[in-house]
Amino acid sequence: MHQRHEGRVYWAELKTGLVGELDPVTGKQIRYALPEQAGAIEEVIVDKDDNIDFGLIWGSLFGRIDAVTRKIHMYPTPTPDNGIYGLAVDQHGNMWGGGWQKGDIIKWDADTELVKEYPVPNSWGEVRRIGVDSKGMVWATEYPSGNIVGLDPVTGEISEYKIPVSGAKPYEAWADKQDNVWSSDQVHSTMIRLDHKTRKFTFYPMPQPNQSVPKIQVADDNTIWFGTRNLPITTAVHFYPNGYTAEAPPLP
Repeated sequence: MHQRHEGRVYWAELKTGLVGELDPVTGKQIRYALPEQAGAIEEVIVDKDDNIDFGLIWGSLFGRIDAVTRKIHMYPTPTPDNGIYGLAVDQHGNMWGGGWQKGDIIKWDADTELVKEYPVPNSWGEVRRIGVDSKGMVWATEYPSGNIVGLDPVTGEISEYKIPVSGAKPYEAWADKQDNVWSSDQVHSTMIRLDHKTRKFTFYPMPQPNQSVPKIQVADDNTIWFGTRNLPITTAVHFYPNGYTAEAPPLP
C-alpha cells in the first residue's frame, strides 16, 4: 500500500490483478483493471511525479498509471516468467524490481522505457523486496543463499555481502535515512543491519520466535516499523535502533 502526495491511497490486489485507489476525503474508491489479464500485482508505489507504478509477480511486467490521464502502460521483462517481487522507484523515476523466478535485478528506464535485467551471481532465483538508497544504489536480497546484494546503476557492478550466520534467509533490503540496509531473517527471528560505511552486520532479535516480517517501513525519524504474519499473536512493531533520542522520541 502507498499514499499519493495529495493524500490518496493506493494498493495492489494480488489475486484479482487490480490496482485500488481511495480518496480518504470522499471515501470514493476506484479499482483499475489492467488492459489484459496479465497476472498478479505484488506491489504498488507512487513516484516523484505522482504516477502510480506497480510490478507483477506472475506475469513479469512493470506497469504505470499516468498521474494525469490515468492511462495504463505495461512493460514486459526481456525474460518471460521472471516474476517481479518488490518494487522501488529511484530519484530519476526509474523502476526497479527483484527477479524472483530467474534471480536477477530488473530495471525499467524512465528515459527509454526499456527494461533491462542484471543477473545476480549466487541468487539461485528468489531475489526479493528491492530498495534504493539516497545515493541511488539499488539493494536486494538473495533469499536462498543468504546474501544482501548491491547494484551500482551507473557502472552495473554488483556486490554481494554474505550474512555471517548459517542458514540465513534475508527477506527484503530497505535503506534507512543513513543508507544502512535493513533486512529480516525468519530463520533466526532477527532484524539485520548492514552498515553502509563498514559493511559489517548487526543483529537485533525480534520479539517473537520464528517471526516473519513481510515488509519494513522506515519512518522520517529513522525508526523502523514492521508487522508479523503466521504467528499466534499478530503485532505491529515500532523499532528504535538507537533507542529513544531527541530526533526519535517515544510516541504517546
